[in-house]
Formats: sequence, C-alpha cells, structure tokens
Amino acid sequence: MFFIKNGEVIHKHRKSKLWLDDDGVFTKGDAFSVVQIDDVVCGAQICFELEFPEGSRSLAKQGVEIIFMPNGNMSPYANAHYVLTQARAIENQCFVITCNTVGVGHGGEFVGESLVVSPTGEIIKKLGSTQEIVEVDIDLRDIKQAKSNYDYISLV
Repeated sequence: MFFIKNGEVIHKHRKSKLWLDDDGVFTKGDAFSVVQIDDVVCGAQICFELEFPEGSRSLAKQGVEIIFMPNGNMSPYANAHYVLTQARAIENQCFVITCNTVGVGHGGEFVGESLVVSPTGEIIKKLGSTQEIVEVDIDLRDIKQAKSNYDYISLV
C-alpha cells in the first residue's frame, strides 16, 4: 500500500498478516504503519489485517484518526469484513475506510462494498459491487465526540 502526495510516495506499508495464497507471493511486513498527511494522523492496514484487532489497536494507541485499508475480500466472506470494519472503528474510536476490489479474479468474485465508517460505527458511505469513484466528507471532530463519554484507548 502506498500513500502518495503531490505525485510522490510518502509512505509504503506491507501487510503483516498474509492470507492463505499470499504466502510466497508477498513479503510479509512487520510494522503497523502510521503516516501524517497534513495535520491528519493516518494508519495503514491491508485486507486480512482487518481480522486481527491488535493491529488497529496499535494504530489507535499511536494517535491514528483514520485507518485506510485496501481490501480484496471475496464472496462468501462479505459479511465478515462489513462487520469487522465497523468493529475496528468503534473499538478504536477512529474512522476506518476500506476500499474493496470488485469483479471476478484470483479464483473468486470480489464483493466490493467499500466502506467509510465513523468512530461510532455509523456507515457514512457504502459502495456496491461495481467500480465507483466517490468523494466523501468526514468530520474529524466526530472522534472527540465519540470519546466524550468514554475513551476505549485509555481504558486498556
């Protein structure tokens, strides 16, 4: 995963959890990536990393406000990533944005359903199973509001 600003790579992330047939194709990473873009602290995770809560929690403890997550989720696992995206946003009180592949390939059908989820688990935007490009506004003040009654990160 690459973060690109003004045409230049400012950060790259390798996933730390390789899914079944990723082994031997990708080189496993060993860090939970954080990058600051302007005044926003962003985290990076890729696909299968979503299924392990410790990665998102590590990012949250480093002050991440948005976790960006490219994804290659296939049928019949659509519901797992849908639910876990919301869970990671809620338990870490940050925005989680997944961008999932669509179409057929790699031995299956990619489900799409890219999501933008608020720190309270609200689905701000859910895309379908066709390729789309959309613009979504988020309000980072929602993070402070989510933490106003309790701050999960400080409780652990």
